[in-house]
Amino acid sequence: MDKIKEFIIKHKYLVVILVTTFIVFAPSIKGIFLHWDDDTYILNNQSLTSLSLNNIKTIFFSYYYGLYNPITNLTWAIEYSVVELNPWLYHLNNIILHLINVSFVYILFKKYIIQNKEIALITASLFALAPIHVESVAWITERKDVLYTAFYLLSLIFYLKYLTFSKHKYYVLSLFIFSLSILSKGMAASFPLVLIVVDYLQNRKLFNIKLILEKIPFFAISFIMGILNIYAQRDFYGVRKDIYSIGEQILFSSYSFTQYIVKSIIPYKLSVFYPYPETNSVLVTYWVYVVFVLALIALTIYFIIKKKKEMIFAFSFFVFNIVFILQIFLHNTEAVFSDRYAYLSSIGIYLLIALLLNKLKNKNIAKYTVIIYLIIMSVLTFNRSIIWQNDISLFLDAYKKYPNSFIITNSLGNSYMRNRDLQNAEKFFKLTIKSHQNYAKAYSNLGGVLSMQNKLDEGLRYFNEAIEIMPKNSNFYLNRAKLLFQQKKYAKVIADCNKSIELKKNNYNSYSVRAIAYLYSDSLRNAINDYNFLQNNYPSETKNLNIEFNKLANYYSNLGIDYGKKEDFEHAIECFNKALLLNPQHKNAKQNLNYAKKLLNK
Repeated sequence: MDKIKEFIIKHKYLVVILVTTFIVFAPSIKGIFLHWDDDTYILNNQSLTSLSLNNIKTIFFSYYYGLYNPITNLTWAIEYSVVELNPWLYHLNNIILHLINVSFVYILFKKYIIQNKEIALITASLFALAPIHVESVAWITERKDVLYTAFYLLSLIFYLKYLTFSKHKYYVLSLFIFSLSILSKGMAASFPLVLIVVDYLQNRKLFNIKLILEKIPFFAISFIMGILNIYAQRDFYGVRKDIYSIGEQILFSSYSFTQYIVKSIIPYKLSVFYPYPETNSVLVTYWVYVVFVLALIALTIYFIIKKKKEMIFAFSFFVFNIVFILQIFLHNTEAVFSDRYAYLSSIGIYLLIALLLNKLKNKNIAKYTVIIYLIIMSVLTFNRSIIWQNDISLFLDAYKKYPNSFIITNSLGNSYMRNRDLQNAEKFFKLTIKSHQNYAKAYSNLGGVLSMQNKLDEGLRYFNEAIEIMPKNSNFYLNRAKLLFQQKKYAKVIADCNKSIELKKNNYNSYSVRAIAYLYSDSLRNAINDYNFLQNNYPSETKNLNIEFNKLANYYSNLGIDYGKKEDFEHAIECFNKALLLNPQHKNAKQNLNYAKKLLNK
């Protein structure tokens, strides 16, 4: 206890920052799994359901939905083994990792880079309480951010220990931990570039053969992981197709680069999604951001000439950790930028602010300005953590800021649909179609909502339109098949499921729906084939099928009894055999089958 008390007294300001940080992010612990990637990467990820050797092998030797982040996936698998799909532990661990990152930022700038306690405290506190980081901390899917950053910063600390003490064990540790970072998220590939700036800051000769040899393993790992992630994305998304010209990509890159700086400091209109501008007239104003970026380049050249090494390090840290996710490099995406990408890179911005504040002659002005600013940021971060607790509050917040975004209105419609608020779901899907008439997902979603309201003919019309717009989407055929099942058009259900499986062989829901359609079409062998496929490949998806199989087995068993009462033993035996085909353990069917056979042979 005495050691803990001594530590708290010695590092009281850091402790205050950490406690405050935990409090402002605490509302996220009450959050759910969001249907904004959490469902894809966690809820429906079969490889997380056990820590078996096969699952661990799958985690480390396969891509998952265009990503290769095995260490991140492993942390989710460990959490699943403890609480299964109870989200509180996942959220809590995200907060703990964020607190660890805050501590690493403080240690990094207090002991190794800058070596100034005040600058370290300001940088760590700005990083800790920034509202822009709520996305990375409160969103379970973004475990990637807080985890890779923890390894990234720790690897940087060990590299600096290697430079300080010239002990190769620290170099090896740095290399190993960097490998864990890049296996948590590919964005860690920027690490070797930051090491070069660290060498520059430490007055090392950059073109020394020893320095070059030191960096080769780091660059090699970055290159290999870069190739792996490119292939992962190509396998999932296909070859990149740029829908914007090079000039427009430069405009958007300049805009998003500027927004990462501005929103890290002034968290205005933060949103889960930032749409691209829709009109050419808006693009004209984007040239302002190009001018701003050119001004920053000129300022960097000035810092280099004047040998302002600390400023150069701070700005370079930001640039190297943000540049590769700008539109010029990033795979085509629907969002112009995203808060999560500022998580690690913003440390450079906060360090720059701390360095500038430290140059002020009146330290009291700097101190009270920072305190007031942090209080305001704490309140905003607390409120934003509440917004991230569920899908509806999250997308309602986005809708208020960007009401014309079809991605936001469609996502809000999905959120209402999952909460069985079908009127609001219908309203937002229709808004989506009105603003973006070729957005096929909205047609399919609207078809689903209408079918849930038993408006089957109207729903079918929207499913048909979705398929007409996007005829190679497997799920659209599956969704239409579900509606056709309600209409008891089993032949058409089977045809749509066949098409769905043709387009996406691992679409297990299509096998499940087709199996039930086969059951009701009296094609029991085909139903059993689909059941066996699911049992072998997706065993957790056979629960509903078991219910349907048992229900139909009971039906045939009872029908057999009715035939038996009429002394029609041939039909009775046929029914009992069908019951046993569906459920080999059906006791009544077994007993009655033997009895019917005896009576038939008399």
